[in-house]
Parts: sequence; C-alpha cells; structure tokens
Amino acid sequence: MLHHFSPMDAIAEQDTRAASKVFFDGGCPVCRREIAWYTNRPGGKSMSWIDVTDDANTAEFPAGYNRDALLRRFTVVRRDGAAVTGAAG
Repeated sequence: MLHHFSPMDAIAEQDTRAASKVFFDGGCPVCRREIAWYTNRPGGKSMSWIDVTDDANTAEFPAGYNRDALLRRFTVVRRDGAAVTGAAG
C-alpha cells in the first residue's frame, strides 16, 4: 500500500511547534465530525487525535492534565513536548 505524503506532512515533521497530539471530546458529536474532517486534510494523518473520553487514552494525557482539564480547554501537545491550550493550540 502506498502512503500519500503531502507537503503539509513534511512541514509538520520539521516544525517542532506543530501539533503532535490533539486532545478532543469524543462524546461530542460536533467534535467528532470536526476531528474526522481535520484528520482527512493534508497533514492530518501526521498527528495523533486522542479522545479524552476513552479510558484507554489516559496514559496519553500530558503531565499535570486530567480528563476534566482537557475537556474544559482545547489542548495540543507540540512535537517539542510543550502543551498548549486554548486559542494558542
């Protein structure tokens, strides 16, 4: 199977400010639709999309964050390991 490699994938791999993990509310139908849309955009496959409502994903939570905190504010973890919340994410 061939992997389609887009220019956005290359940018995301080179830019340490690019999101590595995106945390989202999998219990929200609007959020799930939005994440599905972003996942299928160029560069979307190079990120991890983590549903914070799935108990199996708690090990992925950034240090100092729990489910409630991740549900309150949009949170991404950049490739350099920094967690960014809100509009900055």
